[in-house]
Amino acid sequence: MGLHSKKGIARYFLTYLVFILIHSQGLYAQSRYNGKIVNVKDGTPVAFATVAVDNAGIKVLSDIYGNFSLLLNPIRNNDSIFISSVGYRSIKMALADAMLQKEFSLYEEAKDLQTVMVFSKNMEAGSTSEVTGYYRAWNTDHTGGEIGKVFETGHKNFKLEKVRFKVNNRCDTCLIRLHVREMIDGEPGEDLLTDSISTMVHHLMLDDNSSEFDLQPYNIILKKSTIFVSMEVLNCSKRSGEVCSLCFIGTERGDYLYKSRLNSTWEESPEYSIYLRIYYKY
Repeated sequence: MGLHSKKGIARYFLTYLVFILIHSQGLYAQSRYNGKIVNVKDGTPVAFATVAVDNAGIKVLSDIYGNFSLLLNPIRNNDSIFISSVGYRSIKMALADAMLQKEFSLYEEAKDLQTVMVFSKNMEAGSTSEVTGYYRAWNTDHTGGEIGKVFETGHKNFKLEKVRFKVNNRCDTCLIRLHVREMIDGEPGEDLLTDSISTMVHHLMLDDNSSEFDLQPYNIILKKSTIFVSMEVLNCSKRSGEVCSLCFIGTERGDYLYKSRLNSTWEESPEYSIYLRIYYKY
């Protein structure tokens, strides 16, 4: 083999080595960080809390055990981690400092003592027909997506007592969380609930009875005449371990708003509907 041939082979391997080093650095530039969120009072896990990294477009939810996992790019000096959950004080700290600890404790939000108010007139609003007409398939993993309707109550001071909905649930159980949001420029805004309110839905067929959130123990007094009521699927399971499905049932034509994932934009569907009915007093 000639000298030029040996130099060519050596140059080839050198180039290949540089290529591998560059790309391996790119692969390992990302790192995975795991943490846990608990209630400072008793150490119980805070499920489905939001964990976000500023300026990086990263946002995840903790699981039912309070655990979360972040896939991070190289940390910048101005990166911060933001942890929040309904009913708790939020945490914001430098990401570099946060990575030195594995557990984050949240304090429950102190609730203001409300003036005793008497609401005597019972009212209802929303879907009326019980006959199944439409259904909307939904992801059973906790994606952070929501689906719901806008309600015009005509009252700026009322007590929300019950939210009724219908699903076709082929899973054994599904945990569904309620949201009540204000409307800002035609889109859902901040959550008006200070408690994380959820209900367990068991196996249901299309024409079975409706499910509901009983809100009477929470004393939810709203001061917005227009509200957006929505549902978020936190978790669904089946004992056999098989894949299962969940559909929100519509009973009459009408609009609803939805977003498929936590960071998705709100979309409107004028052609289908979901069964959603609220009960309140004023």
